[in-house]
Amino acid sequence: MPSTVLGLPAHVLLVHAAVIFVPVAAALFIGIGWHKAWRQRYGIILAGMAVIGFGSAFLSQQTGEALQRSVRNAAQAAGAGRV
Repeated sequence: MPSTVLGLPAHVLLVHAAVIFVPVAAALFIGIGWHKAWRQRYGIILAGMAVIGFGSAFLSQQTGEALQRSVRNAAQAAGAGRV
């Protein structure tokens, strides 16, 4: 998995995707629960948003651990006088 996207850490972009997709999917889930007409129209969109939200949350956790290791290694190298 690439650690950067267009020069930015992938973790940052994936966290923002999760922050957007998960709450919007939850709100849409509540909305289609109350409006029967919305179920057929927006059901597949809800499923897609839920999958994207779950995937981006999982991937942001994975890339966050990789970013943490990278920062820790860079800090240790800087502290030891290595570049």
